[in-house]
Amino acid sequence: MSRIDPVFWLVQVERIGFLGRGDVDAVWALFVVWALAAALSAWSAAMFATGRLKP
Repeated sequence: MSRIDPVFWLVQVERIGFLGRGDVDAVWALFVVWALAAALSAWSAAMFATGRLKP
């Protein structure tokens, strides 16, 4: 169940970066973090494009 939590993946990337090991594979953890960043960036861009957010 904890693997659904995005904070889990961020912590795993930190652990891999500092300790060199984590609970999951480094490539998989980085992929999930990059996918989350891309999804949130696209959502933010869509919010700005529709005028719901103003710069």
